[in-house]
Amino acid sequence: METKLINNARLNRLIDAENLEEAHHVLGETDLGPDLRGSSSLEEIEVALEKKTAGLVKLLKESRVPAAMCRYFQSHFDIINLRILLKSGFGQELPVDLSTFGEVPVDRIRLLVKEGAYSGLPDYLEAAADETLVKYQANSDFSVIDSTLDKHYFWNLVDLAEKLRSTWIEEYTRLIIDLANGRMSLRSRQKNISTGELEEALLKGGRVRNDVWLALFSESENMNEALKSIPNAALRDGLIEWLEKKRPVGEFDLFANKVVLDYLNTSRRFGVGPEVVFSYIFAKGHEIKMVRLIMAGLIGELPPERIRERVSAVNE
Repeated sequence: METKLINNARLNRLIDAENLEEAHHVLGETDLGPDLRGSSSLEEIEVALEKKTAGLVKLLKESRVPAAMCRYFQSHFDIINLRILLKSGFGQELPVDLSTFGEVPVDRIRLLVKEGAYSGLPDYLEAAADETLVKYQANSDFSVIDSTLDKHYFWNLVDLAEKLRSTWIEEYTRLIIDLANGRMSLRSRQKNISTGELEEALLKGGRVRNDVWLALFSESENMNEALKSIPNAALRDGLIEWLEKKRPVGEFDLFANKVVLDYLNTSRRFGVGPEVVFSYIFAKGHEIKMVRLIMAGLIGELPPERIRERVSAVNE
């Protein structure tokens, strides 16, 4: 199940491509190249990437992996659909279609949300929708929709990872939660929020203590010492080096991308088994998301720095 994944070097080359021809040349070094060859519009790119995602879902279902692994992958699309429907229902029209790759069929989730019949959704989606509705009605702040749904989404991943009884998958889950909290802490520096507000927003389930992320946010005197307590060596050492080089916040997700892919590559030690399938599926899914965003930026003729900002924003 080996594949030529888009590592950070390729990502940067893709972002810096001067035109679509050069971008297709970079993509030609990966297995996305044949699917995207000749595409010159957002519609053509979307069709190709949707086909690739459909292939991942099909592979997952045919691999005889535990049902919890299928739900782990598909829950990403379910939470996106719920986010779109709730925001649209609250008056924020979003120019995107619902995904057909979730566990809950599109027509069903649309009907249940429209009727407010959240009890017909999987438990974590029901809890997410109920809490989101209460919080939004309290202050009409769209940001609570994102933060509340993210909380339930990641906690559901922790629950599914525990059901899979794989320490490797559980540690992957804890790692992406830590990366989400690191991203939140850095980007919160640019927002007018308090330490208390950030602490309330930080996701539960990671391996890194909240005080570490609060030190990163406030750039306190003990920040470096706090960062040294991060248990994952790749995250700890990479983040310290990243900060020492004073990289812009907008490039955090290129760093996070490397940490995630490096971890997924450690699945090779298993040889065969659910961890290998999991690694392939999630590496390719992450790659598709990044390529979709970068190609959209290139077609829109955005400068490289703006594309990097969008890559970061989509992962907030």
